Parts: sequence; structure tokens; C-alpha cells
Amino acid sequence: MKKFVLVKIVIALLGAIAAACVIFSAVSIVRYGVVNIPFGVSESEIVKTAVNEGDLSGKKYIICEREATTGFSWRLIRDENGQPSRKCCIITGEDPYEELNVNGNFWFADNRFVFYVVDQKWHEDESIGDHTEYIVSGWDILYPVDHGLVPFNPIPRHIMKWDQK
Repeated sequence: MKKFVLVKIVIALLGAIAAACVIFSAVSIVRYGVVNIPFGVSESEIVKTAVNEGDLSGKKYIICEREATTGFSWRLIRDENGQPSRKCCIITGEDPYEELNVNGNFWFADNRFVFYVVDQKWHEDESIGDHTEYIVSGWDILYPVDHGLVPFNPIPRHIMKWDQK
């Protein structure tokens, strides 16, 4: 009989927890449009929210990833025409790594950035090779955000304060 009562109590507690999760999700949907702030994370901890590539239509942009090679800091993933690319390039204007002052985990994480292109220049350079310089007016991070943590990514929608130094 005691086991039966204990089982009922556990089931009731699990039901209450599930109801609380549903209420939290509903409040998040009403407030933010989607459930994009994980439970236990404060809005004040969020530095920037990631964007989806599908949300960028009508904008002139490129997608790059960090490159650790002499002469270049960025490698194109998708060029201004939407075509896949693996060419190294120079970004002039806003730089997310300088703006964010990121920590070591984030620095080496596998993130892709959207840069909004204002202009571009072709450079012929014998020392580092021919390349394109993109003049940009801003940037976003592409979803999902990699925080450089293993084995899982706890918050794929946002750059957090703890990603900074």
C-alpha cells in the first residue's frame, strides 16, 4: 500500500513539473515569439542572438568562418552571390571577435558569421596572394552558436556573456 501511495506522489510531482515547463514555454512564446531563452538564463546574460540564413533574404551578405592563417582572419563559406566558397578574405569594418573580446573556448569554436557587405575590393598581392577585401557595415552570428564546450551545446541560440573574457 505504501508503494502505491509513493508512486502516486511521484506521478503527481512529475505532472506538476511538466505543467510548469508548459507554462514557462507558453510565457516565452508570448513574450519572445519563440522559446529562445533557455530555462535559468537571464536576458542580461545574452550578448547577441543568432540568425538563421533563411531570414536574410533581400540583404547583401557573405558568410565566413574564422581562419588562422598568415595574412587572413576569415575564410568565405558563402560569397555575396550565395555560392559556396573556401577562399580566404579580409573583412574591413566591424569585427565580431574584437567587438566581443571573446575567451579562448569561443575563439576556437566552429562558428559562422554573417557580414553585411557595403563594398568589396580585389587585391593582387604577391606576399599573401590575390584576395577580396569586404567592407562591411555589421555582422551577426549564424545559428547554431558553438561555445567551444564539449560534449554538448547548452545554448545554441545566443552568444553569452560567459563567451567573453
